[in-house]
Amino acid sequence: MSENNKFVQSQDSIFGREISQEKVGWFGDRTPLVLGAKNDKQSLKRLKQKCHLSLPPHLRCAVWISSIARAANPQLPITETDAYGTIGNKKSIETRWEFALNAVFPNPADRDDAIAPDLGLTQEVLNELIHIDYPIPDEGAKQITLVLC
Repeated sequence: MSENNKFVQSQDSIFGREISQEKVGWFGDRTPLVLGAKNDKQSLKRLKQKCHLSLPPHLRCAVWISSIARAANPQLPITETDAYGTIGNKKSIETRWEFALNAVFPNPADRDDAIAPDLGLTQEVLNELIHIDYPIPDEGAKQITLVLC
């Protein structure tokens, strides 16, 4: 298994674009976490910068998940928080997402009819943002709606 296949791969579920799968030799067996990550604004800013500037796009999700797990659970051993970004935990993440969706939408058919919260805007302005200002495909708009609900 190559090092790129061990980790949760980032996906563009909003626009549906392909994310480059460049080979990264320095990534190693563990995700390169942001050292000293804490649950504060400065650490979050540093984590975002590191994810955007120095990591290949397809591995950003693995680093983000592992770093957030470490900051949220400082009592856990590092090896356990490192594992959060690996493919072995992907099923666990997907199961938790499905659990959250089922809690919000007990009837799965309701997911198709969900309306995104307007976030202090009107639905008309929100629709303009999604469909005109930042043209997002319908499937991407649906994903945003599910996350916001």
